[in-house]
Amino acid sequence: MNSSISPEVIAHLEQGSVPGPAPEALILSVEQQYRLTFPSDYRAFLLKYGAALMPGFEVFGLVASHTDGEAPTWSDIRSFLRKSPPCVPSGWVQISDDGMDHRFFLACAPRSDNSGVFVLGPAAQGTRVSPNFSAFVEAAASYGIEFLATIYLRKALD
Repeated sequence: MNSSISPEVIAHLEQGSVPGPAPEALILSVEQQYRLTFPSDYRAFLLKYGAALMPGFEVFGLVASHTDGEAPTWSDIRSFLRKSPPCVPSGWVQISDDGMDHRFFLACAPRSDNSGVFVLGPAAQGTRVSPNFSAFVEAAASYGIEFLATIYLRKALD
């Protein structure tokens, strides 16, 4: 089930709090409804963990159930997909944020050559910060989400 998640990323995810697996039927439903194709490592993450609250950052996912009247513990990508602003490219799914103005998006457009995780925010208009979901989690867990939120500045200075 987690064959496309590296042992290093699994070790990081095991340090977080997770709601539990997202059912395959839910994943397929979201992909069909929003015309997405989740990368294999993100799909494996959803199937095993659903979403994750990590030390210092959150990974948005799919939460199978929620108790009415309680504030949600985990962020569900469906709430972001329903209200995605026009400035977000088609096929991008918000998977995290820095708690301020930077949002991180996973490219999930079917048959796209543009893969990876991208940041949108002040002065960061779609800079690729990671080649894939697993590398994003590894970097955020190792260096902090703030590090990823400022990669666009380092690229601009190069």
